[in-house]
Amino acid sequence: MTNNKLNFSPNRLRQLRKKHRFSQQFLSDLLGRLGLQVNQSTISRYETGKEIPEMPVLKAFTVILDTTVEYLQGRKV
Repeated sequence: MTNNKLNFSPNRLRQLRKKHRFSQQFLSDLLGRLGLQVNQSTISRYETGKEIPEMPVLKAFTVILDTTVEYLQGRKV
């Protein structure tokens, strides 16, 4: 069985966040509005590759950052 959360591109997350001009804290706040408690330091760990987001968080990123799970996983250009 493939674990989708293992495929993740930290650079793509960081680039999309910056493209939208969101701070890590603002992104954290938006996730909170969707019912996901992810603090700013966790966003930082995602962007540095020290931690990999679970699928619910990845899916929330797609809504907030107008992208796809495949793109955040590095599978689609």
